[in-house]
Amino acid sequence: MSLHVPVGALPVGTLDTLPPLEAAAVRGLRLWFSGQEAQAAVWNVFARTFGARQGRASLRAFESFVDTLLEASPRPLMRHGLACRCLGADEHAFAALLSAAARGEREEAILLALAFVPAHHALPLVAAAEAAGPILARVADPLAALIPPARPAPASAAFPTLH
Repeated sequence: MSLHVPVGALPVGTLDTLPPLEAAAVRGLRLWFSGQEAQAAVWNVFARTFGARQGRASLRAFESFVDTLLEASPRPLMRHGLACRCLGADEHAFAALLSAAARGEREEAILLALAFVPAHHALPLVAAAEAAGPILARVADPLAALIPPARPAPASAAFPTLH
């Protein structure tokens, strides 16, 4: 029997090996798509960090980056579960794109954007990443505190555990 795992979900590492900004990008992504309660917690982190007015603008920058990516991508973005220690291929590329853009490495960011979107969408995606990157760097630690501890897979599982 073979199990099909979408390429974007293939584990390529672990979340705890990422630099703080990249880990914050993955955590922010996972939290944002984990339901309304998690989104409210993300909003609270932004509001506590930046204040209510700047928090809204900062959260909009993150949302704009994610929305631009999702709207332009010809396929769904794969992600792992909220408490999963694994780092999926899409998550890694997402984090690397955001990090490169935040560091001002535009050419690198464009190359990474092309892994997700057609060429004519790469520049708008990178521009959104340039705005969101420095913001996520400031909320890295509070976002990490929102993630529940990883749950180990049962040692005697009859079937393989997919992340």
